[in-house]
Amino acid sequence: MSKPRPGEPASPGDGRDETESESGHGGLRRVVSLVPSLTEAIASVDRSTLVGVTDWCTHPADLDVARVRGTKNP
Repeated sequence: MSKPRPGEPASPGDGRDETESESGHGGLRRVVSLVPSLTEAIASVDRSTLVGVTDWCTHPADLDVARVRGTKNP
């Protein structure tokens, strides 16, 4: 099944959900951050969206999410 063209409604199984915009980005639900400064910024705005960060992401110190490999330790 192909993806609908911009402006067409999403249908079940087309890879989009009802929150996805025409640009394809939609509402963010989960973020894996590979950049410490962005991790800190995202955590200050909406910590619940962060689901993974690198070992180099040390702030906020109490961030309890999955740790992934990143650009410094591929």
